[in-house]
Amino acid sequence: MLTPEGQAENNRRKPLDEAVANYLADCEARGLEQSTIRSYRRTLEAFVAFCDGKGSFDTAEISVDLVSSFRSGSPAKRRRNTSRIALRWKKELADGIVIVR
Repeated sequence: MLTPEGQAENNRRKPLDEAVANYLADCEARGLEQSTIRSYRRTLEAFVAFCDGKGSFDTAEISVDLVSSFRSGSPAKRRRNTSRIALRWKKELADGIVIVR
């Protein structure tokens, strides 16, 4: 059995695409509006593709610099939302709010 610290580390080391899928499932379970979930999905899928291109493949590799780099090349509307979505997602993963299976 993992300690809380071990579980937190395990959550930080999940493949990005798997973590995004689990996060979006969690958003649905919490009853978020479908339009919100669609927006999160578009943004996070674009972020995962960007990360793949940079050689970052798991949640432990997400950093403020990586998000900022993604944001700088995104359309204006996405730029406004990207940091908030990606950093909230990473914080919820780290805090164990979102259980990554």
